[in-house]
Amino acid sequence: MTHDIQFLQIKTDSAPKTSLNAKGGVSYALLKDSESTEAYFCLLANEGGGGYFSREAVPFSAIQRCLTGINAERPVPAKVFRKVFVGRSVNNAGFLVHALRHEGLLQPAPDAAHQHVLGDGWDDWKAKLLAQPGEPFELPDAKKDDSGQAAQSPVEQPTVSSKKDKKPKKTDTAGLADGDADPTGDENACAA
Repeated sequence: MTHDIQFLQIKTDSAPKTSLNAKGGVSYALLKDSESTEAYFCLLANEGGGGYFSREAVPFSAIQRCLTGINAERPVPAKVFRKVFVGRSVNNAGFLVHALRHEGLLQPAPDAAHQHVLGDGWDDWKAKLLAQPGEPFELPDAKKDDSGQAAQSPVEQPTVSSKKDKKPKKTDTAGLADGDADPTGDENACAA
């Protein structure tokens, strides 16, 4: 479990959202462990929006495993990264993609700016991040309130539709058509 890891914060930044109708950005932290062996992304805030997301440390190695078997000729859909999160918010993968693009690890697809293609230098990016000094960082979910008790993070509530025959809303349009299979072909490809 990542809560046993001593995290060091390398930087915080804000990535602009790339979805067609999105406004604002996504704040995130780049972290590493105290041994400088693993890098992490941690989503911090949804600027200009009210959608839920998970504030957890996502190992960079798990993100990289999600790309195993991806066709570099096709756009990378955000949903490829869903499995790296313990939390199940539909926003997690898309928000992570915004941070990955801001870091240069993903690039805009030539035919559609809201879709993504692999950038170069993933291993070099990780090596540079791990070489930087960091400051101690406590995950937002693990912070204590004024009484010294662990603070409760908001629980994501499912949306309940009042119409029984209403079709589910499509939440991820980043490159896969309805019914496309997981491009990794492996249910656990991204598991940490």
